[in-house]
Amino acid sequence: MKPTVAVVGAGILGRLISFFLIEDGHSVSLFEKNGQLPSAKDSCSLTAAGMLAPFCELEYSDPLITQMGLESIAIWEKIHKYFDYGFHFERKGSLVITHPRDQAELLKLKEIIKKNFKKPVYREEEVTKFEPFIKGFGKGLYFPFEGLVDPESFFKIYNEKYLNKFENLYFNTKVEKIGPGRVDQHLFDLVIDCRGFAAKGDLKDFRGVRGELLLIEAPEVKLNSFVRLMHPRYPLYVVPKPNGRFIVGATSLECEDLSPISVRSSLELLSAIYSIHPAFGEGRIIESRVHLRPGFIDNLPKIEAEEGLIRANGLYRHGYLVSPKLAQQVFNLVKENRSSHATFN
Repeated sequence: MKPTVAVVGAGILGRLISFFLIEDGHSVSLFEKNGQLPSAKDSCSLTAAGMLAPFCELEYSDPLITQMGLESIAIWEKIHKYFDYGFHFERKGSLVITHPRDQAELLKLKEIIKKNFKKPVYREEEVTKFEPFIKGFGKGLYFPFEGLVDPESFFKIYNEKYLNKFENLYFNTKVEKIGPGRVDQHLFDLVIDCRGFAAKGDLKDFRGVRGELLLIEAPEVKLNSFVRLMHPRYPLYVVPKPNGRFIVGATSLECEDLSPISVRSSLELLSAIYSIHPAFGEGRIIESRVHLRPGFIDNLPKIEAEEGLIRANGLYRHGYLVSPKLAQQVFNLVKENRSSHATFN
């Protein structure tokens, strides 16, 4: 008989771990401090843009993130098919651009990629070939294998088609104590803790990294796929959403502050997108989003396991990029019944 499992945390990682376990016939109960479909301000997973850009991450991240991302994209394709294509997932590629004065940033990215991949993973093309709306940027790097997931539509279809498969659901439930086989007064064979930043008190070398982004409505702007603007100080991305809206982000600040977005960050993000095309200047700021990304000191995800308890955390700013692979690793750990105080990167 398969063990009864409690998953604590219904962010993207908790939902995917639950998915793998339930499909394998496990009885899973889900605990979550927020409601079934929380607002973006309450959920780090819904604050994200959902980009799947493993190659571009090489400039800022360990090559392990790129490898996990490539494997995760293949898993996302299968999940997309499982849910009858009911959430937005695409692989239209991504375009990396930079202002002429910052061409060194593109050269640096190209060298890093060539160092790690023998086969070409990008094409150097005229920016206007892929994004006719963007003028004056010359050549950029087009990555045909990259894509994105829309967080809101994934959470919505998951709620509609999958929540009824859980043994028990405990939404709007603040968990006070987690231990081997125990969630507060509830007993299970196995507890899987994937609470993100909320698990800080139980993890070493762990912190939250503030991320900020803006939701802009600019119906005059037309983009075919998401665009990354390289910058000496920070990378900026612009992700098209339905109804002429765009996610623009994101800052990464080493602080655990959830106050509203700062004037400085807003000005940097807005001036950057205005430089991509002046039509953004006539757009409307629908909302700003701020949340804390859970990260270990090395910014790599980790799985820690002992008998009756597994902790999976540290998605940092790679939530949708690496969560399918990390969830699969947790599932394999449960299936193999390995519980000898292991730590996995």
